[in-house]
Amino acid sequence: MKSLRVRAPAVALLVVIAFCLEAGAIAAPSRRPPVNPAKRAILDHQFALPPGAAPPAPKNPAYVPPYDPPRPQIELAHVTSTDVQVPLSPALFAPTTQWIDVVDGVQIAVYGGSAAHEGGAAAIYVWLTDLNAGSNLAGTGLFVAKGPGPLRLTGVSGQVVSFSCPNRTGRFDLLSREFDWDPT
Repeated sequence: MKSLRVRAPAVALLVVIAFCLEAGAIAAPSRRPPVNPAKRAILDHQFALPPGAAPPAPKNPAYVPPYDPPRPQIELAHVTSTDVQVPLSPALFAPTTQWIDVVDGVQIAVYGGSAAHEGGAAAIYVWLTDLNAGSNLAGTGLFVAKGPGPLRLTGVSGQVVSFSCPNRTGRFDLLSREFDWDPT
């Protein structure tokens, strides 16, 4: 019985000492070295308001901005002749017009112009891209017609591209990749 009386205060004292040591370790400052004064000045300056600046406006956490859908830089499904940029070397193809659309995750880009390496013959460049995979699809290529260029796209209906060339008009089938000239 006597040993229990002596041991109980000793155990309680050990628990109190252990608790104090643990609390001191938790409350102790970080063991990282202090930031040097030059760096501290840069950090303080970076987040300080400029002299004479108004304080930040209060924010309304319930505010939701109106829906503003993204607008494509190029108007889809229309023939345009402004800012025509073809993913093909100018040594091979000189563009005049473009028609771009996106169908089921596939970008279809059709460019009209002339094939520089073929003496300026009328040409169409078709670029098919899987936007989900980010890769070109079969059917992408430069198609050169037998006739003088440059070729200008005039419209696209379904799989048929209408175009005009100097003194001629015609169509290009996107599936068969064949030119069809109107009688002159």
